[in-house]
Amino acid sequence: LYHGVTLGGTSWNKGKRHPTLENGVVIGAGAKVLGPITMGAGAKVGSNAVVVRDVPGGATAVGNPARIIQGEQEQKREEKAVKMGFSAYAVAQQNQDDPLAKAIHGLLDHAVETDRRIETLLHKLEQAGVRVEDELAVADRFDPKYLSKIVD
Repeated sequence: LYHGVTLGGTSWNKGKRHPTLENGVVIGAGAKVLGPITMGAGAKVGSNAVVVRDVPGGATAVGNPARIIQGEQEQKREEKAVKMGFSAYAVAQQNQDDPLAKAIHGLLDHAVETDRRIETLLHKLEQAGVRVEDELAVADRFDPKYLSKIVD
């Protein structure tokens, strides 16, 4: 539990009123976890989130009201970004409301798809016997280090 976390009850009725935190749960600064809910083992809550529903084990919840952000598309994007050497510090997943984060993720997705298509075209050209100069083949490749420098 980080600074200023609230684990609160939501009613004066008898019975369970406060949240249950399983092993390995991390709750960011200023977050509110309210009511008789369960935070599954290894779950994470972002700073200042307001959690009012159960969070499954290993999931990440952010926002007000909190929502789960770890999805398959985001995992694939992150894996590809890591392979390319790109790391947008402090940029959350695409379903966030931050327009800058959406733009960065959109650019990253577009760059990955464009690189895939260029590789396919170059392969087909080589199969057809067309020789492509190396500097032309890589001239427009996505440069993740340049994008990281702009973001930082």
